[in-house]
Amino acid sequence: MDATYRTSRRTVDPLGVVTAVSGLAGALCSMALWLYQFRSTNTLLGGYAWEITHGGPLRTDLIQLAFVLGIVALVGALVSSLGSLQVPITFPMGLILGAVALSYPIMAMTHVVNVPIRTLLFR
Repeated sequence: MDATYRTSRRTVDPLGVVTAVSGLAGALCSMALWLYQFRSTNTLLGGYAWEITHGGPLRTDLIQLAFVLGIVALVGALVSSLGSLQVPITFPMGLILGAVALSYPIMAMTHVVNVPIRTLLFR
């Protein structure tokens, strides 16, 4: 049998890799934003902490990046599950990481989180 007529035994799902990587990156962006929302005095990002805490351009960029990566993760998870009888592991992973990635941007777009919680509590 000729090699062109054989089936491929590919074990890596490229869409699943994109889903996992974008979901993880978006979730990390969102988690960094949540960290500074609850502990505005954290020095994890050094000099950039002030910019995130006080609504600088880095905060806006992280919100936009988390939003786009969360959407990519959710769409990738849904597309990877279409037409398949078996649900790949990337479906629940993409949904969970996409939801975590979208958690802060959606709260910021609806103006639920504008300033760090610590500044609201100790006025």
